Amino acid sequence: MRKASHLDIPLFATLTETERKQLGDLGARRLFGEGDTVFRAGDLRNALMVVLKGRLRIFQMFNGHPETLALLEAGSFSGEEALVNPTKQHQHSAVADIASELLFIPGDAFLALERKQPHLAVKLLSSVLSVIADRLTHADTKLLTLYATGRIAALATDLRELIHLILSTVARTVHARQALFVLFHPEEQRAMIRDAIGYRKNLQGRSVALDRDPVLGRVFRSDEAVVVTRTQTSRDAHWETVYSSSGMLAVPITVGRSVLGAIYVGDKRNGEDFSVNNRLLLSIVTNQIAVSVQDAKLEEEKRASEELERVYIQPL
Repeated sequence: MRKASHLDIPLFATLTETERKQLGDLGARRLFGEGDTVFRAGDLRNALMVVLKGRLRIFQMFNGHPETLALLEAGSFSGEEALVNPTKQHQHSAVADIASELLFIPGDAFLALERKQPHLAVKLLSSVLSVIADRLTHADTKLLTLYATGRIAALATDLRELIHLILSTVARTVHARQALFVLFHPEEQRAMIRDAIGYRKNLQGRSVALDRDPVLGRVFRSDEAVVVTRTQTSRDAHWETVYSSSGMLAVPITVGRSVLGAIYVGDKRNGEDFSVNNRLLLSIVTNQIAVSVQDAKLEEEKRASEELERVYIQPL
């Protein structure tokens, strides 16, 4: 292996030259010939891998045949979950699609750096998440969408960051002009809009009464997806809400028997109603992110409780 030094790639674009060198010095470069295996499903996922030259093919076996999930060109990366937990296993496999050069940054080395220079660690993780979210375009496939949202959920620990990245990714993929990420508060019978995309008015932070809401309330009570067509919204005032769109789809986020919230999309860009495939995609995504949302929500509540105790509860 050759030691890595300065790195002029998009992932490190927000870093200073000194910071790039620090990260580069953590890792090492490896060369792979066309068709060489980089990692297999089940291998230890213990390093961030950055494609410096060439191209990687990420795939998963379906019914005995390899199904390509993503092609990672020069400047792309994989295995970023190792930066927060280097003890998990790869869920997919990867080969060099052509002769390639990769930079490996070990997760253990990054965690050691994080303790010494937390600011640098946060900058890299933020860059990783932004690149993942921005990579999806209208041409992306359902498999790639699931691959990307799974990576976001595995890496993001801050609830606000997780919510925004997932929502923007989903909205872009299903061509929705409007989208909401909502968390339910059963004890108050209310839904809190945590993020909103595409609305002229600011809906973020708005509270909705579940007992009077025709879409989110129904999702909360039934734990099932709700689809409302453009014809229904144009002809029936029953569907009018503070967030109403021309055509609506809302899918619950559920862990066990608890309905944590919902992802809502509205006003499809091509003028059509949301399809069965759109509903299926959102259902898979919400199932994929549910535990991460629950964990991040609990962590947020814990921090809020600790801050409340620190500020308002004075020692006797």
